[in-house]
Amino acid sequence: MLREMCKEKEFLDHPSCATVLASVEKDEQLFAEPTPAPSASRLRGSVKTEAEGWAVAEQRSSAMKAVDKRRWESELLEKYVPPGPSTTEAPRAALRGQAGSQMHWSTVAGWESAGWFRSILGSGKGNLLFERKDVVDARWAGMIPKVALITAVSSSQASKAKMEQFIRNFNEQTYEGSSQLVLVYDHKDKQAEEMVKTYSDGSRIKGVITRDEGAFPSTTTLRFGAWSVGEDAQAVFHWDFEAPHHPQRLSMQVRALALSARPGTLIENDGSFQVESLGGETKWMQRNWYPLMEGQHQTLQGMQESQIVQVKLDSLSGLP
Repeated sequence: MLREMCKEKEFLDHPSCATVLASVEKDEQLFAEPTPAPSASRLRGSVKTEAEGWAVAEQRSSAMKAVDKRRWESELLEKYVPPGPSTTEAPRAALRGQAGSQMHWSTVAGWESAGWFRSILGSGKGNLLFERKDVVDARWAGMIPKVALITAVSSSQASKAKMEQFIRNFNEQTYEGSSQLVLVYDHKDKQAEEMVKTYSDGSRIKGVITRDEGAFPSTTTLRFGAWSVGEDAQAVFHWDFEAPHHPQRLSMQVRALALSARPGTLIENDGSFQVESLGGETKWMQRNWYPLMEGQHQTLQGMQESQIVQVKLDSLSGLP
């Protein structure tokens, strides 16, 4: 307002107006001048410093998260998963069924989640080989699993005398739990059907007829026998008609499953395992048992370090 008044003609030469106009012009110049922008090098330095600060903070955050995760995994594994061996030599010392040791089938039933937890921590790996002395003194705690034994019967293999001996051998098994013998036969083999019906009671010994038009026995017919068991059994075993079965075989293999918390088991003899002796938790067998199929041996070989426990056959010889 003073500036406008001093610009009028009658006040233009007044000394005070000269001072006012000079002061106003100086203030206008001061506010009109822009704030100098930071140099490019200074801006880059500021951005770099801030980025480094964020990187350090992120590293600290990640480290804390990793520590928390390992602590959580360790506590969860300790709470819910039984200890497993970490080397090839340690297992029998760590898992041996000493007097008073307890066997829990739940450790086998939960094999899938247990295997996932152990894979996180890198434990539970290594070949497991049990002998009779490693499992004989352990005692069952809780449910003892029911086991279904799957056998293919054909008249070309099974004479009446052989069939009688095979059934006697099954009845001599010392397994403490419930067991069922499933006799699978082809619908065209009337002689085999007659023998199966002679011994089948529909409960402990069960006959299952198959209608596969291919060769018998086959992968399909044996797996059909296992499928017929449904959820009635917690474990399934291949029970080969031609193979000798020691009276303690079934008991030893199921005990080895429970003590190792692994889902599959095989008989070991002279340094190699016998494919036809495979047994395991029912769902695991549904996924992995493909009898008579090429490549089954190689598949099982790849599972020895994490999913299969072997029982040494030599340790059963000479026993009553």
